[in-house]
Amino acid sequence: MTEENQKYLSLEKRQATEVYAGEYLLRAVIESVKDYAILTLDPFGVVTSWNEGARRLLGYNAAEIIGQTLHCFYLPEDIAAAKPEREMQTALSTGRSEDESWRVRQDGSRFWCNEIMTPLVDDSGHHLGFAKVSQDLTERKAAEEALRNSEERLRVTMDSIRDFAIFTQDHVGIITGWNVGAEEIFGYDAAEAVGQPNAIVFTPEDRAHDIPILEMTQARHEGRAEDERWHIRKDGSRFFASGVLVPVLDHRTISYVKVARDLTERKLAEEQLEAQVRERTAQVRSLVTELTLSEQEERRRISSLLHDDLQQRLFSVNFQLATLAHALDQDEPATVRQLLNDINRALQESVHIVRELSVDLSPPVLNNEGLEEAILWLASQMKQQHGLEVDVQVTQNPPPMEEDLRVLLFQTVRELLFNAVKHAHVNSAAVALSYADGLLRIDVSDQGQGFDPSQIGPMSQGLLHSAQRIQLIGGRLQIESAPGQGTLVTLFIPLQNRS
Repeated sequence: MTEENQKYLSLEKRQATEVYAGEYLLRAVIESVKDYAILTLDPFGVVTSWNEGARRLLGYNAAEIIGQTLHCFYLPEDIAAAKPEREMQTALSTGRSEDESWRVRQDGSRFWCNEIMTPLVDDSGHHLGFAKVSQDLTERKAAEEALRNSEERLRVTMDSIRDFAIFTQDHVGIITGWNVGAEEIFGYDAAEAVGQPNAIVFTPEDRAHDIPILEMTQARHEGRAEDERWHIRKDGSRFFASGVLVPVLDHRTISYVKVARDLTERKLAEEQLEAQVRERTAQVRSLVTELTLSEQEERRRISSLLHDDLQQRLFSVNFQLATLAHALDQDEPATVRQLLNDINRALQESVHIVRELSVDLSPPVLNNEGLEEAILWLASQMKQQHGLEVDVQVTQNPPPMEEDLRVLLFQTVRELLFNAVKHAHVNSAAVALSYADGLLRIDVSDQGQGFDPSQIGPMSQGLLHSAQRIQLIGGRLQIESAPGQGTLVTLFIPLQNRS
């Protein structure tokens, strides 16, 4: 054998060894794959090789399946429809065939399988058979089926709910789902609504204030966004709805579900009720005003009678008595003169009492001055008539107010100061007036013996009536007191929008 022939044989041997080594390595790799079934077929679909993954997936060991056709893995109905043959033909004509469908194991159980079949050809293009790679996707199929069933149940549930509008939207507010309730409430059918921005259901003023975006932001940060507001239908009509928007996080992609209910009838009923309440309140306040003014007018009438009639009659009697005393002889008994002096003294006291009653019934200061001046005059009267020192502090003088309110507040403060004299047994009290943001506040306090506020009724019917009137005009009377701890009574009176 020549040296050249020896070199040729050596090269051929080395190449054969390399091919064998490559085939061995490839077979080892294929055998090591456990999660995929890898098998080869001859041109007629007969199994020629079988890896461990195929055994695990399909149940056959290599000795049982090699030499059998691929029909072993197909359902009877697929075999009857020549599905295996079509897959091989597709692989030959296009270079590959991919399929997802049910397959059958050796024990007869079924599994959902993804398969890729490719033709095997040699260097000269001669068809040697097919390679087939299969993967068990049964769990994924079950999950997808469960998801589809869940989505279908959700769709059926959503479509069965007609009293609520339920729709979904993506992360930027584009509507992705729309139930029958939404169709009936908003007027858009699903084909019209899906793909539109959620702003189509908001009023123009809410859109101008970016309410749709702010609502999604709140839902994203707080887990939900609830609101009650006016919305707009397809035909432009408005309705009042209560809604909640909740975020849904799926694979780190956020979307939203909105549930809304038409509450227009309830809203209109509430507004009608509120209007009726406002009307009744206005009527009650008008009655309170008329009552206060009527009382004040009656006080003026009685005061006028005391001053212009009774007091003048007393003056006349007093003058006549003085004339009689002057006409008496010096010889008249002393007892007669003493009697005349006693009558004169009684008349003077009566005149003084009538004058005070006349002023107390209708203080002139109420007719000509504001509340601050009236309170200051009241303080001087309490000092003069009852020995009660009243410290008056005015933080900010309230604006001019109607006569009925001025009279009611004056009478209430006077009632409180009388109570301080009669029940607190003090010789000093304080009155503080302040006004801010349309609210008048009057504090009347003393450091007397205090009382249980629940017993205010028996202590002062006048104060109780005043408190009721103040409440009817929209104000509030607050009492803070306890036995031995003094008393603070605060009046809160809104001076704006009294009507």
